[in-house]
Amino acid sequence: MLVSRMHIEVINEYTAESYLTALSEHKVKSIELKKLVEKKDYEDTILSLYPSLFIDFDNRRLLSCFSETLPFERYVPSGWVGEYKSFDEYIPEQDKYWMADGIDLINEAYQREAKEFM
Repeated sequence: MLVSRMHIEVINEYTAESYLTALSEHKVKSIELKKLVEKKDYEDTILSLYPSLFIDFDNRRLLSCFSETLPFERYVPSGWVGEYKSFDEYIPEQDKYWMADGIDLINEAYQREAKEFM
């Protein structure tokens, strides 16, 4: 598990800079993610392109929308708040790569795929 966290035992407000620096080579701009959504360029399911974590290092808060069995919000550092909660309101409109003209492109594609599968 430490490898996936760049060998940082606890990622918090004190280690955030080191962690983010280590992740910098994996950084993807919102516009690039939007292209993946629009082109339907994904390996498994369109849902894999949904944002799943919002980490606010300044306010020591992690919000999770990760719909798997691993509840990230339960594993926050001491003194932090972890919640399973939507965080759309904290994302600037220009960075909501999954939205276009008020339409949730990922949800729309998922609903379309689900109908085709049935």
